[in-house]
Amino acid sequence: MIYNLKPFDKAHSLELLASASLSDNSILLQFKLENLNSNTSLPTRVSSSREIGLWERTCFEFFLRDSAGHYYEFNFSPCGHWNCFYFDQYRSPLKESECEILNISEKRERTTYLLEVEINKLSLIENFDFSKDLRMNLTAVIKENDLSYWAIEHSQSGPNFHDQNLFVAL
Repeated sequence: MIYNLKPFDKAHSLELLASASLSDNSILLQFKLENLNSNTSLPTRVSSSREIGLWERTCFEFFLRDSAGHYYEFNFSPCGHWNCFYFDQYRSPLKESECEILNISEKRERTTYLLEVEINKLSLIENFDFSKDLRMNLTAVIKENDLSYWAIEHSQSGPNFHDQNLFVAL
């Protein structure tokens, strides 16, 4: 399913479409940012390496929760940096997790940016249960003049991408 992500705080001319799907061995993500303007910060691709703190600038994110409440957070920057975190429970301490990113590809046009990611789901923690009741959230932090926070849904109190009440079925 393709989701039209919504900004938390105000109307934007940008449009952000996102999707996630599972295959036997992979998690496939796609983020398409449209109506780009000169204020949209999309750093040039430089490398594909792990980095913490990507959410402090333009970053596309994917959260995946199993039926036991364990969840992953994946972060991907247009510059090629990425990271993966595993949480035993809601907001447990930030802990990088092993994972294998099979592919990160992008396509840049004048007013459109497309990011596609393939994650090896077999590289995730062995006890993560893919068998039933998977929930997810597709989110992004977009830097224009300021940071804006995008998600499928937001709570009234503020952007909280970890809020599992806002996760949807995968």
